[in-house]
This record gives sequence, C-alpha cells and structure tokens, in this order.
Amino acid sequence: MGVELHFPDLEFVRKTKERFNVNRGIYNTIDAWFYTNGFDHIVDRRRHIIMFLVYAQKTAKNQLLFPNGLTAKLEEYVYSQKKNRVGLLDN
Repeated sequence: MGVELHFPDLEFVRKTKERFNVNRGIYNTIDAWFYTNGFDHIVDRRRHIIMFLVYAQKTAKNQLLFPNGLTAKLEEYVYSQKKNRVGLLDN
C-alpha cells in the first residue's frame, strides 16, 4: 500500500498527505466516516482509508477532488467493495 498502517497517527497522516495530497481535515472526515460506519479497529480503518484514496485517485483526472461530495464518494467506494466482497463488514 505504500503507507505503513502501524505508524503513529501524526506520521500516518503526514505520509497520507505526501502520497495523496489530502489535508488533515479531509483525512479526519474520512477517518470519522469509516469509524461511524462500523470500522472500529484502527488498522482496518487505515487500510480502508488508503484503499479509498487509491480508488478515488483512479477515478480522478489530475487532482483528488470530490465534486459530488466526499460522503457520496465514500458510499460509492463501500458499495463497490461490498459488490466485490473485498474485506468489508456485512452491514
């Protein structure tokens, strides 16, 4: 994945910013959304944060943007993962 999931929080956020160019506010929003939606374990949540950012990056042209909203993109990601049954909770 390129970002160590076991880094301390500050280092993980810094590495995520370097790789995906997301600021702390976006990161916190993504992290909170996953937590609220049943991803209680930090390592699983971080893995899905990275997988989500990779997914969002693949659908973006040059810059990681969320024109239809971040929540809509998160829901789209979770739906695509559930559809493919890739390590998600059965919510």
